[in-house]
Amino acid sequence: MTSARLTVDTDRLTAAGTRLADLAHTFSTANVHARNLAGALVHQDLVNVVGEFALGWDDVRVGVVKDIGFLGEACGRIGDTFADLDAAFAVQLRGLV
Repeated sequence: MTSARLTVDTDRLTAAGTRLADLAHTFSTANVHARNLAGALVHQDLVNVVGEFALGWDDVRVGVVKDIGFLGEACGRIGDTFADLDAAFAVQLRGLV
């Protein structure tokens, strides 16, 4: 019989939370980047398509940014909680020795 063991890489969870927050910020400014790109394009049809895309995807993007932000916060909180639990368990174990 093998013993079940839970291993949580809290550093990875915290890093994932940070990366997701960065990604949410990038997505939140995507329409600005698309507008800037449109201004740099020469072909008017392409300018129109990029502009339409930037405006048309705003509603979806808002939801995506919200979801990514939620996941980033969750990863950070979960990582912090497991790190706190690990520290508390270590204190308890040291007290028993």
